Amino acid sequence: MSNHPVTTAADGVRNGELIAAEHDRAAATRDADLEYSETVTKIRERYEAELAEAGRLRLERVGPAHRDYNARVRAAEDGRRWRRPESPPR
Repeated sequence: MSNHPVTTAADGVRNGELIAAEHDRAAATRDADLEYSETVTKIRERYEAELAEAGRLRLERVGPAHRDYNARVRAAEDGRRWRRPESPPR
């Protein structure tokens, strides 16, 4: 008697079903990975755009204060009284 059992028709059907299930699983995984990758790319692009916009807005907000500070430092170093540019002269 051999240690290798004879493959029956039922074994063939079962093996075919296992191969089909494995194929379906691989296809579903591939599709999910592709969709995930596309989603991550879109999210990353939006994040980068919003990050750039936030940086631009930050500079827009801090710019006047930095320019004001620089003018005050120059005035102090020159020994003159600093006057805010927006205020009318007195």
